[in-house]
Amino acid sequence: GLHIGMESGNPQILRQIRKPGTVKSFLDAAQVFRKYEQIFASAFVMIGFPGETMSMILDTMQVGRKMDMDWYWSISVWPEALRRRSVAAPPPTDRSVSLPTPLIQHLICSH
Repeated sequence: GLHIGMESGNPQILRQIRKPGTVKSFLDAAQVFRKYEQIFASAFVMIGFPGETMSMILDTMQVGRKMDMDWYWSISVWPEALRRRSVAAPPPTDRSVSLPTPLIQHLICSH
């Protein structure tokens, strides 16, 4: 299988984390993978980056839906963002918690 480390579907967040990939490159890669059913392709996404808004998170979910991968691995949320119920809160440490993969599948694939 192949894994795409998308992290975010929002161009501003991708620049902030200095991700070399772009939304277009992720969508293009997914299109190629879908041509070959024997390739199991998945994407890794994250939410809860410092300054990330709900609109930015929805961008990530929308790109994930468009990619239509076989699986989506882990959405990581900084503990402080969970505690404050605000994804805009900066992370207090480098630690993150992962939500269960089935929840990620539901969030991205349910619409």
